[in-house]
Amino acid sequence: MRPLSRCQATAKPFSAGRELGYDIFAKPEAGGDMSLDEKNVPPNVRVDDRLSVRIRTRLTEDGGLACADAFALAEALAVSPGEVGRMADVLGVKLRRCQLGLFGYPGPSKGWTTFESEAPYPDGCEAALRGLGNSPTCPALWDLAEAFGVSRLQAGRFADRLGLKVVACPLGAF
Repeated sequence: MRPLSRCQATAKPFSAGRELGYDIFAKPEAGGDMSLDEKNVPPNVRVDDRLSVRIRTRLTEDGGLACADAFALAEALAVSPGEVGRMADVLGVKLRRCQLGLFGYPGPSKGWTTFESEAPYPDGCEAALRGLGNSPTCPALWDLAEAFGVSRLQAGRFADRLGLKVVACPLGAF
């Protein structure tokens, strides 16, 4: 059996918010993506001051937190990516610049450029993507990107081109 990637090893279960007495990941409609405004974050959640300060130091110009920065914070503070995502939600900070290119970019566009949009699949990559099923997880696509030597943005674009719906963001974005 292959060892877990760092992303998989640090990710908590998708419903990890329940241990804090709430479930920010509860979707208002089955199968729909959820914006920060739609998440069920009760007003009485305790703020982790250490994490809160670190999140605020990494904010983008528009007040968001880039996906890569959220994962870097999780690693630096030895907490799960889900904890960083939940605290961002509590603070009202939107996640930006998904490393797979799926959300958090200006306008209605996704994160990939023309280059990623037109790049051919490496040998065996399309079959490997199809082998992940119709709903691959974010960590599975990260692993696929590494295995095939492509960027995470390319892996996200490849999945999008095949009509796959990426699920289980370790930060809780979707």
